[in-house]
Amino acid sequence: AGNITTTGSLTGGNVATSKLSGFVSNTSAEASSRTIATTDNGMILKCTAAITLTLPAAGTLPEGFNCMILQLNTGQVTFSGTFSNRNSFTKTAGQYAIATVMYIGGVYIISGEMSN
Repeated sequence: AGNITTTGSLTGGNVATSKLSGFVSNTSAEASSRTIATTDNGMILKCTAAITLTLPAAGTLPEGFNCMILQLNTGQVTFSGTFSNRNSFTKTAGQYAIATVMYIGGVYIISGEMSN
């Protein structure tokens, strides 16, 4: 019971029982093309222009990495690199489309409102 305050990083176990609840994701406005980075883990990237997000080499991001991509404007977000998804789509579908990037078992998976 009570409040906990910390500065810096809070590190915990990386197991199925290590869970947080009642938290809000941080967001970042993205207006230019770039490579997805470890610092994007758990983020919502609000893309305000037609940009390309490149996935780094396998093993660069931690197991369980995930971030959400929001196509906030009319310009599609293009994904570059080696990844898997259901229909081999490479772009978000349209304004307000959401896609999720996950790194699981050595494979990048991009899923959501996608098209070409």
